[in-house]
Amino acid sequence: LSVAMGALEAWFDSGKAAVGLLGSLFFGVYAAGKLLNGYRGDRADNRRQIFCGLAVSGICNLGIGFAGRLWVIMILWALNGFAQSALWCNIISLVSHWFYPRQHANIAVWLSTSMVGGALAGWGVCGWLIRCLPWQWVFRLPGLTLLCFSACWLAFSKNRASDVGFSDICPLPASEVRMEAHRPLPASG
Repeated sequence: LSVAMGALEAWFDSGKAAVGLLGSLFFGVYAAGKLLNGYRGDRADNRRQIFCGLAVSGICNLGIGFAGRLWVIMILWALNGFAQSALWCNIISLVSHWFYPRQHANIAVWLSTSMVGGALAGWGVCGWLIRCLPWQWVFRLPGLTLLCFSACWLAFSKNRASDVGFSDICPLPASEVRMEAHRPLPASG
């Protein structure tokens, strides 16, 4: 969004405040969604929750790329915030079934670096797009990419190691694993 803000202002002949509201809507809905999706992530199928978050985000981005009114973009961007709020909490919950509790913090750190790298790559690609194509492609191309990735995610991801023939590393529900991960390890030898 930040890459396209100037173009959105010019296209819709709106002020900075109207376009800036998009970011506020996104983060407000994202924060509220974190609460709901974090709770649901402990009780639902994480793989499908991640798929839905990716697919809805992709659809919202595509919709923005074809929207002709700023208020439509505001609704789609807020919905995008909710969809994206389902990703991190469900990824962490899913990862808890693939790694030992003592490994969770390290895995979370490595996963968070992928978010930073993805954001930097996204800004670079979108910066190039906005220089070469109309602003709509800053949303269309990422939308299409998210839809393709969501299909791959649904086809190839699994909730637990036992879903692919391995023994479960941690058969506890994610909420109990999180509590277990914070207990001190027994003193060795």
